[in-house]
Amino acid sequence: MAVLMVSQICAAPFALMALLLPAPACYIMLLPSNIIGEMWIGVCLTCVLELVPEKLRGASVGYYLFIITNIGGNIPLLLPPLKTLFAHVGADVALRNALIILFPGMYLASSVLFLLTIFIYKVWNKRQSRLRSNTSTDTDA
Repeated sequence: MAVLMVSQICAAPFALMALLLPAPACYIMLLPSNIIGEMWIGVCLTCVLELVPEKLRGASVGYYLFIITNIGGNIPLLLPPLKTLFAHVGADVALRNALIILFPGMYLASSVLFLLTIFIYKVWNKRQSRLRSNTSTDTDA
């Protein structure tokens, strides 16, 4: 998970440069942004497959892809409200600011969520190991 968090943090500056640089350079900045920033997909799909029983793996992949597609597919609906939020600075700057929030900003938000997941997993893992040690001492007695 730490690798995913670092990858999202590393991808955010490239995404920002893709929005701020002129035409030839902005397309080049999309390459590292997408290569580095989209590595979470395989890890997340692997986690989904490992968490469910073997009989439910096909359905769980379908549900996972359905949810990810609906969340990701509806994010562009946030662009007009964000654009009107920044309307006082001009239309082109408002659009750029809204895109900065939705593109590199979401990379940074996902890195915070990955960090939160790391902490939750550590707490859960400690609790599970404590429960296992308590269960093993109870059965030994």
